[in-house]
Amino acid sequence: MQPPHWGCYGYCPGPLPPWGCYGYCPGPQPYPHYGCFGYCPVYPSYYPPIGSNPYYWDGGAGQSAISVVGPEYKGSSSKEEPTYQGMSLSNWIATLQNPYSQIRAKAAAALGRMGPAAKDAVPALVEALKDKQAEVRVQASLALAAIGDAAVQPVIKALKDEHRQTRMGAALCLGHMGGKAEAAAPALKEALRDRDIAVRCHAAQALWRITGKSDLAVPVLTAALKDRNAAVRESAVTTLAMIGPDAKTAAPALREALKDEDVKFRLTAAQALWHVDHKAAEVLPALTALLDDKLPAVRREALAAIGAIGADARGAIPAMEKIMLGDDEAFSAYAASALGNFGKAAVPALRKAMKDDRERVRWQAVTALGHVGLEANDAVPELAAALADKDKHVRAAAAEALTKVGKAAKGAVPALIKALGDESALVRANAAVALGDLGNEGKPAAGALTKLYQKDEDPDVREHAAEALKNIDPKAAKEAGVR
Repeated sequence: MQPPHWGCYGYCPGPLPPWGCYGYCPGPQPYPHYGCFGYCPVYPSYYPPIGSNPYYWDGGAGQSAISVVGPEYKGSSSKEEPTYQGMSLSNWIATLQNPYSQIRAKAAAALGRMGPAAKDAVPALVEALKDKQAEVRVQASLALAAIGDAAVQPVIKALKDEHRQTRMGAALCLGHMGGKAEAAAPALKEALRDRDIAVRCHAAQALWRITGKSDLAVPVLTAALKDRNAAVRESAVTTLAMIGPDAKTAAPALREALKDEDVKFRLTAAQALWHVDHKAAEVLPALTALLDDKLPAVRREALAAIGAIGADARGAIPAMEKIMLGDDEAFSAYAASALGNFGKAAVPALRKAMKDDRERVRWQAVTALGHVGLEANDAVPELAAALADKDKHVRAAAAEALTKVGKAAKGAVPALIKALGDESALVRANAAVALGDLGNEGKPAAGALTKLYQKDEDPDVREHAAEALKNIDPKAAKEAGVR
C-alpha cells in the first residue's frame, strides 16, 4: 500500500485522501503533484500556476507549469545580486509584502527555487511563516528548507516564536531538511511539549524525519488521535501511516479510531492501521462498510484502500464484484481496477466484467487482468475475444494484457494475427509485441508481421513488428530486411 502524498493542497492521486495533509511528500511518485503548493523533491520543476484554484489543478490545462515559474535557478554567473526570472533577490524579498497572497506565495516559491543563493531572504521568510494564508506559509517553509544550512539556526529559533503558525512552519521546514537539520533535534524534542498540539504533531513529524527514530514521535502522535480538532487527528493518523511498522505501539489507538463518528477519520485510521500492522482482517470490516457510505469520495477511497491491500483483501471480492457489476459506471471501473491487485482470486469476477455492456468497465477489467499477469491465464479466451471488441481502447488493452500472461497467450495467436490488421495503430503495435513475446509459438504470424513491417504507415508499429519478427523467426526477419 503506497504512502499518501503529504502536503498536497489539491488533487491527490492517493490512495489516502488529501484531507489533513501537512506538508510531507515521501516520493517517489509516478507523476507530479498537481495542485500542490509545496516544493516537490521528486519533480522540482513542477509548480502549479499561482492564481489557479488551490484545491484542484488539472496540470495547467495546456499551460506548461515550467513556463509559469521558469527554469530552475542555477546561480548567478557574476558577482552581482542573484536574480530569478528577471527579478533580483531583493525584489523577490520585497514581494513577500505584496497585499495579494497569491503573489506572496509566488515570491516565496521563487526564493526557494534560488536555493542557497537566497540566504539573505531567510529573515523575511521566517517572518512569512506567520502569514494569514496557508499557501504562503507552506511556500515560505519549503523555501527555507531549500535554502538549507543558512536557514537552520534561524528556523530553530523560530520554534520558540510566540505565534503558533511560525512554530508549526518552523517544524515543517526542519522536517523537509531531514538529516541536514540534525542540530535541530534538541529543540524539536523540547517542542514535543509545546502548549499547542498541532505544533507538537509537526515537531514529532520533523523529529522522525530527521533522526529516523520513532520512539519519541509515536507517543505524541498517538495522543493526538483523540484531539477534538479534526485537522490535528488527521495530521497524526497520516503521519503514523507514514512511519509504518515502527509505529506499532499506536495500533491499539488506531483500532479504537475505527469506531470514530467521523467517517473520513475512520477511513484514514483503517489505512494507517494497515500501514502500521499489516493485518488485513483488522481493517477490512471497516473499509468494506465504507463501500456503502453516502459520500462518493469516501466510497472511492475505500475502494482504493482495499485494492492497495491486494491479495490479503480477497475476502472483499464479493462486495467489490457487486460494485463492479452495479449501475454506477465510474465506481464499476474503480472496483475493476482495484481487483487487479488481488491476483488469481479476482480472475473469475474480472472475466464476468469483460462481458459488461459498458466500454469503460470492460476496459478496466481487461487492464486489471493485465495487472494480474501470469495468474490470469484462465482468462486468455476472453482476452482473445476482446481483441475484436467494438472499442479500440478495450482492444488495445486486451493485446497488452496478453503480453503479460506468458506462454498461455499462445491460445490467442489467431486472434492476435487478425489484430495486426486493426484500424488502430496502438492495437497493431500491442498485438505485435504479444506475438513477439511468444517466441517460436508465434511463428504462424511471421508472414503477417513481415507485411506489417514493410507496409505499415506508423513507424512505431513497424518497429514493434520488426522486433517481434526477430524474436519468433530470425530467418524471416533477415529476409524481410530487418536489421
